[in-house]
Amino acid sequence: LLAGRAPLPIAALTLEDNSIDNNRLIDTLDKTSREKIDAQIVADQWLKLDVEAILSWLGRALHAAIRARFDAGGSTPVTDPTGAALHNLWRQLTLRALFEQYRRTETLSSQLGSGVNVELALKALLVGFQANRGHP
Repeated sequence: LLAGRAPLPIAALTLEDNSIDNNRLIDTLDKTSREKIDAQIVADQWLKLDVEAILSWLGRALHAAIRARFDAGGSTPVTDPTGAALHNLWRQLTLRALFEQYRRTETLSSQLGSGVNVELALKALLVGFQANRGHP
């Protein structure tokens, strides 16, 4: 959605994402989801990086996770190692929660540069991955 389905901008976004360490993002999301690291710390770290590229990556990862829930075959570590890692990470989230996180990611992505408080929005987004938040 960031590239408006145009091939050249999509290619540019794909190239930009090569600068992102997917394994580090997955590890950070894992630790944040399990409340092993504070969402504020992660938000502060992400602000120092390319937030647009991170949100683009996250949007694609959430989209893939949602599709996998509908796909009877799903992804496997052999066909999609990133997808498998995120599937395991997000398996406790409801489908509704995944859709909500996807919506939040896309909304924040479209609001970058508009004066929105990116730090606060990132923190809220990250807290949304904590399936057990508020539960004993």
